[in-house]
Amino acid sequence: MAVSADFGSQPDDFHVEVVDSWPGISVVDVAGDVDLHSAPELRDTLSTLVDSDTRQVMLDLSNVTFLDSMALGVILGTKKRLAATGRDLELVVANPEIRRIFEITMLDRIFALHASRAEAGVPD
Repeated sequence: MAVSADFGSQPDDFHVEVVDSWPGISVVDVAGDVDLHSAPELRDTLSTLVDSDTRQVMLDLSNVTFLDSMALGVILGTKKRLAATGRDLELVVANPEIRRIFEITMLDRIFALHASRAEAGVPD
C-alpha cells in the first residue's frame, strides 16, 4: 500500500509516506514540521491505515523538526481509534527535542517511544 503526501513547496518540507508494510504492520515516515497546516495530511494518511486491516502502525518521527498540539491530537486520536479495535500505534522518536514534547505532555506514558526502528523490532 503506497500512501503519501509530499508538500515540498512549504518551507518546512513536510512529508508523510507509508514506507514499509508487512502483513498487518505498516511503517509511516514523517519529516519536517507537523503543525496546524500539515497535520490534516498526517491524519488522512493515518486514517487510511486505521480503516485498513493493519494491526500495528509504527509512526517514525525521526525526521520531524517541529510538533504542535494539533499534531499531537492527530497522533493521540489515531492511537485511540486503533486501540478501540485491539490494534496498536508505536512511535519512533529519535530527536531529543521531540521526545521532550511527549515527556512534558506525559504522552510518553501512553505511547511506546522507541529511539529507532530497530529498537522497536522493525527493520530500518
